Amino acid sequence: MVEGATAGNVADCRLVAECLAMDDAAWQRCLGTYRAMCRIIACTHNLAHEFDDLFSIFIVKLLGSAEGKPGVLTRYTGQVALKTYLSVVFHHIVIDWHRAAQRRPLHVQDNQLH
Repeated sequence: MVEGATAGNVADCRLVAECLAMDDAAWQRCLGTYRAMCRIIACTHNLAHEFDDLFSIFIVKLLGSAEGKPGVLTRYTGQVALKTYLSVVFHHIVIDWHRAAQRRPLHVQDNQLH
């Protein structure tokens, strides 16, 4: 068991360890399990149409960057349920998406002004 992990989160810690070991079956279980949760969060924030992009960012956050930045799974300690941990990660992605959208200029065509 991971130091600091609760007894109820042992299976979560095992799944994370398998994902970090790049076990394909573990990744499929992880993404399959939490994809629906992420879709619900995206829909709650009126971003259903952006879900594929958001989920792609989520996967990169889990894995880490090609530049060697570690993924968020490396920081999972088991003190909370993996579902809770990953929902917070996805919420942060959604917040960042909204902030970026506020900075993007709005493009309006001339025929939409009348």
